[in-house]
Amino acid sequence: MCRRSNLHTTNVGIASQKTLAMTGWLSRYLILSGNDMRIQWKLLIGALILLPILAHLVYAIVVSPMADYYITVDQYVMRSADSPMRVGGVVVPGSIRWDNATRTLRFQIAGERATMTVMYRALAPDALRDQVTAIVDGARAPDGTFLATSVRVRCPHQYLPAGW
Repeated sequence: MCRRSNLHTTNVGIASQKTLAMTGWLSRYLILSGNDMRIQWKLLIGALILLPILAHLVYAIVVSPMADYYITVDQYVMRSADSPMRVGGVVVPGSIRWDNATRTLRFQIAGERATMTVMYRALAPDALRDQVTAIVDGARAPDGTFLATSVRVRCPHQYLPAGW
């Protein structure tokens, strides 16, 4: 019986040594103790705080209105694709027409060499007027007009009082 218990404890001892060896390896590379453990927790908490902030920052940059990229009217006219795109140009003076019966807004925007007609079925932005830069999202209709799904107006660099 003594021998058997010695064998048993010896087997357990070998298993314990392997466990200790594994724990020693883990403690060196994964688990820290004492002051090192506090540093690890501080780093983990700092990372958990910074990760959502950085994710929000990236999201804000991607969706930012300052990243309002568009092609010009001249570039749009040269393309033959009818795929949806964002086009920007200056509103041609006297071209803004509102049809109250169909609730359709029609106007023209111009580039350096070309103009295009835009049709938009919704209320116009308050700032839409002659000589402002309009940015329209949409696609080309079969008749060549641009069917806009949204119309935005770029803010002027300088606000002037009415009548200037």
